[in-house]
Amino acid sequence: MTASCPLPYVIFGVTGRTGAAAADALLRSGHPVRVVVRDPVKGRAWAERGAEVVVADLTDLASMTKALSRVQGAYVVSPQQYNREDLFEWAELIADTTARAAVAADVPRLVALSSVGAETAEQDGSG
Repeated sequence: MTASCPLPYVIFGVTGRTGAAAADALLRSGHPVRVVVRDPVKGRAWAERGAEVVVADLTDLASMTKALSRVQGAYVVSPQQYNREDLFEWAELIADTTARAAVAADVPRLVALSSVGAETAEQDGSG
């Protein structure tokens, strides 16, 4: 009988504050971690700490499903790109792709964070 390795937690947004904090806390606690980046260079420091590094596009269902496959749970952070004219449509696309990929990958636990609209005076996303 072979011992199986525990499934990793997958963390998006590791180049930002909350994603980095989540990945750091899990690694310090000895949990296996898969970090997802858009640029593989930005994953090097995490690989050096023992994390698995995967490159994915948050708007691409295939790469998101692959990144979310065979995990204990996922923390997905939508990147901040406030200079986009289509910001809300883009955020909706990311949310939809994340949800569809999580269902396809059978993710047991998912936390999704977006700060879209938080920069407005109303802080309610109304722009």
